[in-house]
Amino acid sequence: MLVDLYITNDFGPNQLFRNEGNYFVDESSPSGTQDWGFGMSATWADYNRDGYMDIYVSSMFSGAGNQVIAQADFNRNIPEETRSKYLKMVRGNTLLRNSGQGSFLDVTEPMAEGFGGWAWGSKFADLNNDGWEDLYVANGYISQTDKDDL
Repeated sequence: MLVDLYITNDFGPNQLFRNEGNYFVDESSPSGTQDWGFGMSATWADYNRDGYMDIYVSSMFSGAGNQVIAQADFNRNIPEETRSKYLKMVRGNTLLRNSGQGSFLDVTEPMAEGFGGWAWGSKFADLNNDGWEDLYVANGYISQTDKDDL
């Protein structure tokens, strides 16, 4: 069995590499898995039981970035594609559903799975033994002097 590789990258796009046995092939763009967040970790599981492994990527979340970049007067000269990438970068986490056809669909917004705070790590596991993959996300970031801000 060949195992593929998903790399999370804090300062660049996250990428999927398909294992070809003796080498890996970058499938990020064609598969729809090139995630433009500040990647901290990734975990694989068939969360919806369709027979295909899905990917959850934990990333940094920026409340200020979400407020500023979404404003119509924020850098009016940038292309919409760039604005979309900026918004994705500050959104936080991403859930990528495997279509089974060599591509993935970002289903984060419809499933409301994006907000996990400033996420450092994530893991799919059946924590309550009900047969369904649960998702654990470790997060936290102190953003003020109040130590209860975790």
